[in-house]
Amino acid sequence: MKNMTAKDVAMCALVAALTFIFTYAFKIPVANGYVHLGDSFIFLGVFLLGRKKACMAGGLGAALADLIGGYAVWVVPTFIIKTIMAYTMGTITEVALKENKNGHIAGMLAGGVVQVVLYTAVNILVFGMAFAGISCFSDVVQTLTSVVMAVVFISSIKRTSIYSQIKNS
Repeated sequence: MKNMTAKDVAMCALVAALTFIFTYAFKIPVANGYVHLGDSFIFLGVFLLGRKKACMAGGLGAALADLIGGYAVWVVPTFIIKTIMAYTMGTITEVALKENKNGHIAGMLAGGVVQVVLYTAVNILVFGMAFAGISCFSDVVQTLTSVVMAVVFISSIKRTSIYSQIKNS
């Protein structure tokens, strides 16, 4: 990411901060951890900033939420998984948007599937199959909720001058 401007750094920091806040502060406890809306801001960040800028910001924001939230064992897996999720979304979106103006939805769903698979794999390795099964269900719910929220955010932002200012800079 050469030649990042001060605006790029600020936007990445904003995505990281929003991801952190909506992961850490707005969470719903479940048996195996919690469900949150932080992923919706990772998806929004990829849509607005592109995959390279947003994947690191999203991974950092989510990992910090785990660290500060008392889930230190998840900091490294979360950083890696959220970064891969965002990169996957961005890659699929770049291809799909050439064919469809709503290609970002396909990207979000693809990134979400990657996230669920990777978290399930880590859960199997660390905690076993039973825990992984329960966790997989809550990961799917979280991902689908985040996709819906991101679609709402993106649709709303597209109707404002903010969208054109971000995309044209």
